[in-house]
Amino acid sequence: MQISMPFITHNQLLMFQKIAPDDRELSARLHFDNKGALKRVALSEGEVCVSGRCGVRPCNGGVCMHTHPRGNRVSSADFRVAIEAALAKQRTHSIVIAPG
Repeated sequence: MQISMPFITHNQLLMFQKIAPDDRELSARLHFDNKGALKRVALSEGEVCVSGRCGVRPCNGGVCMHTHPRGNRVSSADFRVAIEAALAKQRTHSIVIAPG
């Protein structure tokens, strides 16, 4: 059985942006069917941001994403975690969604 490359539609990305809280980060492990379509999302909320510092428990799985309640860029810590997870073969794809 051949498994297709996972894909996320534009509307699904917009949905993640819309459900993102504005006071904490949201993390999700994305599960796909054999055709590559998004099948299930396992969500996890981080603690309330304090003094501009936010965090969420890293996701281990094939495809993981998290939102940012503030700012419009990916932090260097996000890049580090994504690279370390890929090198450890804990994750194949990382997605970070900025607000608005």
